[in-house]
Amino acid sequence: FSGSAADALQMIPAEQVKSVEVITSPTAKYDGEGDAGIVNIITKKKIIDGYKGTISGSFGTRVNRQSLNLMLGKGRFGMSAKGGVNYSWPRIGATDYERKDWDDTGNTNTLLRNGETYSQWIGYRGGIDMFYDLNAFQSINSSLSFGGRDKFNDDSTQINYTGIDTSYNYKSILNSKSVTNQVEWSSDFTKKFSNNKDREFSMALQISGEFEDEETKINEN
Repeated sequence: FSGSAADALQMIPAEQVKSVEVITSPTAKYDGEGDAGIVNIITKKKIIDGYKGTISGSFGTRVNRQSLNLMLGKGRFGMSAKGGVNYSWPRIGATDYERKDWDDTGNTNTLLRNGETYSQWIGYRGGIDMFYDLNAFQSINSSLSFGGRDKFNDDSTQINYTGIDTSYNYKSILNSKSVTNQVEWSSDFTKKFSNNKDREFSMALQISGEFEDEETKINEN
């Protein structure tokens, strides 16, 4: 439950806590998971029995966020699932530009540029964490997480130029979109020894990847 330690702690009944120790200089046994230190909670029984779910959300003028978390523990098995999304409202913009130049004789060159833009983005994340204690000395942990971000932008610009010697006009349309996704899966097996509580054997496997796709189309008439 490393993704939500506070929720995991609330699932442990107070009467099950045997002792709490603060380790300010953790050894290699803890795999460097703590920056300032580690709080080690030792329970009387290595059992979590219960469930907890939370839903949260917020809306704003620029960013909106919603999330869901679910945790379940029963005996030697525990699982947590989480998911969330954050996104912007559709954004619409307009640009009007005018420039005039005069020469010594009073002739005028005029440039008009009118543009419109439409854009939006959405980000998402989720994951599942599970553990199973085979017995008092052997355990298996596995987690799958994923996330990504999609965004698009549509721009159009109309150019009109009226000059002394030449005149022209054209319209430029630009459509762009990008997709970024990340996924990671990790599993580990841990074995402890009854004759030496500081001795531990572990094996870990981690696979991760990132996928990106960007596309831009420009059309000028």
